[in-house]
Amino acid sequence: MELISVIIPIYNGEKYIARCIKSIINQTINNFEIVVIDDGSTDNTRSIVEKLIRNDSRVKYKFIENSGPGSARNEGIKIANGNLLCFVDADDFITQDMLEVLSNAYMNYKTNVIISKIKISDQNNVIFNKSLNVEKTLTGKEVVKSMLYESSTTGYTFTHGKLYNKKFITDNNIKFENINYSEDMLFNLDVYLNSKEVTLVDNELYCYFINNNSITRKYDSHKEEKLDYIFEKMLYKIERRNLINELDISINSYIFRAFYCFLYDEIYSDCDLKKQLRKVNSSFIADKYRTRILSSKNKDLKSKLVKFSVKCNALSLTLRVYYHISKLIKGMKSIEH
Repeated sequence: MELISVIIPIYNGEKYIARCIKSIINQTINNFEIVVIDDGSTDNTRSIVEKLIRNDSRVKYKFIENSGPGSARNEGIKIANGNLLCFVDADDFITQDMLEVLSNAYMNYKTNVIISKIKISDQNNVIFNKSLNVEKTLTGKEVVKSMLYESSTTGYTFTHGKLYNKKFITDNNIKFENINYSEDMLFNLDVYLNSKEVTLVDNELYCYFINNNSITRKYDSHKEEKLDYIFEKMLYKIERRNLINELDISINSYIFRAFYCFLYDEIYSDCDLKKQLRKVNSSFIADKYRTRILSSKNKDLKSKLVKFSVKCNALSLTLRVYYHISKLIKGMKSIEH
């Protein structure tokens, strides 16, 4: 079996890192190493990790200056000895047989990336399963199409629950962007665009834990600028492959959903509502990607409301009404219970 390097980027992860590392150490196979990249933690992460790995030569630990999860993962790739790469976030954990199942799939199919199901949980409750339904092989282009069109219902966007061929990654100079938002998607977009085939494994192997204190869960006042960067990078990568027309519907869907999430985060943040509505109303994303937002195939009531608002240049007014109605409905439901 090929050696697998399991890369864990971590920043102030003292609360969950022990559970994460133990889930990897106790795998059903032994042909792996663990590469912990500490991205400048200021809590007790270092002492916890060093205690856990004291008698286990399979684990490497490296402390770097704080530079973001993308840079930490890139550093992990640099020092990894394995021919295969697996990424696990410090607040998540994996099933005992994950590496064995993914490794066997790699040996059987020899594709450059193997994808498993993801179980998403909040504390001890399973909220959602990123389901793949069957074990099969798809073309990289098919995965890109599905990832962009249905990013919230597939696990294709994340690096979680996947096994990558390291030589393939380095030969194609595929790296993580250091933007602390959707760097997984851009990384995987490069992976899929460069892959003839991708293997899907019908096993629920990765446990993604919703940690409200993580970087990705906190309000980001620069999110709109980051979205613009992501959209531009995405379009550039796809255009280089001459796939813009072929993937047009999927691209529009991704941009619309990302824009919708941006609006939601803005109006439901802890910041002053009036200030946030003024910010939303002057959104340059709405202007710059207006055609794609309006052309998306999303047809539920909320989507129609957002499209109408963009079309009429009335985001602030419409979202103010939506915000107060949703608060009223929430209040009525709490009274009923």
